Amino acid sequence: MTTVQLTPKCAGGFWSDAVCNEFKHGLRIVSVHLFAGGKWIQKKVLNYEQILQRRRFQMRALFHLIDHWNHVDRQSGEELPSSVYVGDFNTPKASELLEVLGAAEDYGVNLWCPLVKGYCKTLASDSLPQELKSHAKGHLDHVVMDMHLQSQSFPVATSKVIKQPSLSDRLLREKYPGCKSMSSCQSDHSPMLVQLLMETK
Repeated sequence: MTTVQLTPKCAGGFWSDAVCNEFKHGLRIVSVHLFAGGKWIQKKVLNYEQILQRRRFQMRALFHLIDHWNHVDRQSGEELPSSVYVGDFNTPKASELLEVLGAAEDYGVNLWCPLVKGYCKTLASDSLPQELKSHAKGHLDHVVMDMHLQSQSFPVATSKVIKQPSLSDRLLREKYPGCKSMSSCQSDHSPMLVQLLMETK
């Protein structure tokens, strides 16, 4: 599934008033997994620019899809939800992330990056925090947002990467019976947790 729209149900009190007010039109979650390259890189079939072109094309396709859903919402008289692009962008460097996000401007979208606590376009080409590396190859996983808030007061954002647990304890005893290797039981990507705190006015 590429996209799903979520609307917070506020009657039960599970969500704070601030979240319910700011995201009253919901969140459109967009699953991202851009071209990795794999054997094409190993066999040197594609060069760096060709690989990046494929990632840019895939990301443009996602922006186009969400632009279509936003058009459908407008035609139905509905307010737009905030879109959250989340997943494996396969962009280990800040410069590569900026490259694949560039097509957003063609759709009038000014993307917001929690990892820099501001708009993605303010991201310097070498400024991805070291502690947010989610993979041995670098910063492959990201959360990027197209905010449609009721106020223009953006949330306070914190991001952290949760390292995969060791397969053995401090005495080298097997913690997970049946797991003979990291690759058989764990992803090679560490999960990223993004926390957004909305301030109540």
